[in-house]
Amino acid sequence: LQSKLPEQFPVPTIINQLEEMTPTKIVLVQELERFNSLIQVMKVSLGQLQQALAGEIGLSNELEELSLSLYLGAVPT
Repeated sequence: LQSKLPEQFPVPTIINQLEEMTPTKIVLVQELERFNSLIQVMKVSLGQLQQALAGEIGLSNELEELSLSLYLGAVPT
């Protein structure tokens, strides 16, 4: 699953390409920053789950819930 995650958006580059910061563009930048945060959390969580399943770290309740959600095809909470 980690290989299917998109790369983070280059927010500073995108901001530099925007000519004028209108309210719509400000919302776009905010959403890109939030999406980048989400991608980072998913990468970290999947990496920790992979380590836990390999026995390298302990399987916390949070990682166990993530594992079960992925197994059931549900959205992790």
